[in-house]
Amino acid sequence: MRTMAGISRRREARPKQSKRMARGRAAAFLVLALLAPRISEACAVCVSARDDGTQLGFLLGTLIMTPLPFIVVGSIVFFLWRRSRSAELEVIRSSSSPS
Repeated sequence: MRTMAGISRRREARPKQSKRMARGRAAAFLVLALLAPRISEACAVCVSARDDGTQLGFLLGTLIMTPLPFIVVGSIVFFLWRRSRSAELEVIRSSSSPS
């Protein structure tokens, strides 16, 4: 592997995980997955969402926030497109005008 300066550098070998360690991680993930429903019951937002007014608020908030990333990205693309187009027109105008 080469660094940006062009100096070659050897990759350091990572020690292999033992099967016991991998089983321990799998068991930890299993326990966390089984506890997830109980953790969500402790969530103040999840419990209070049983009220009709709160549900309507969550729904309206979701409807408002869902298109926002598309609007932001679309605005950036439109701005860049307009800027590129105006730069192209300026180049055309400057090349066609007599000097």
